[in-house]
Amino acid sequence: MTTKRELSETNALRLSSGLPLLVAKKRACLKCGVKFESDGCHHRLCASCTKDNQAVEAAFITGG
Repeated sequence: MTTKRELSETNALRLSSGLPLLVAKKRACLKCGVKFESDGCHHRLCASCTKDNQAVEAAFITGG
């Protein structure tokens, strides 16, 4: 998850490079439906669901 400060710093660099600015949007999580600040079109799961997925993946990898 990107903070507003990180987004601001990134946009300053993008602006100086001639790239379009990134804009955070409110999106619905694809897993639970809760609205959250999305970093971009690639960011579609809220922090809670991302954390749950990481825990399941870790348990699967370790066999636990």
